[in-house]
Amino acid sequence: MVLSRLHVNGSNEIGIPECEVVTVAVATAIDALKRSTIGSGNGVGLRAGSFQSMVDANGNQTTVLTNYAFAKDVTVNGSVSWGADKSFVADLTVSGAGTQGELHVEGTWKHLDRLAILEFLALSVGRPWRFS
Repeated sequence: MVLSRLHVNGSNEIGIPECEVVTVAVATAIDALKRSTIGSGNGVGLRAGSFQSMVDANGNQTTVLTNYAFAKDVTVNGSVSWGADKSFVADLTVSGAGTQGELHVEGTWKHLDRLAILEFLALSVGRPWRFS
């Protein structure tokens, strides 16, 4: 997934550095979903933080990320919902060295064994987004 290249000449209201941080934030959410399939559904992030997952009677999963770090210098907090219909909705707060912002993602996540494809339906970056 290379969001920063996909939309550089599109209708973005953020620049390339912010797109790269957004890409890492979305990858972080997907990493938590993948890790939730191992064991109890609760666990720790690759570099830091934790996640807790719940699945309702209809097979919809909600995963909450707390200070979750998949990559260096980017920490993600928030929730990710993965529906039984493969819908994907995430509301994330991103922080780290030189960046801070909020992110809302909607799409479809098709998890096929080792291959995971996220198709974006909507992606909005909340304001203010700071990057320095």
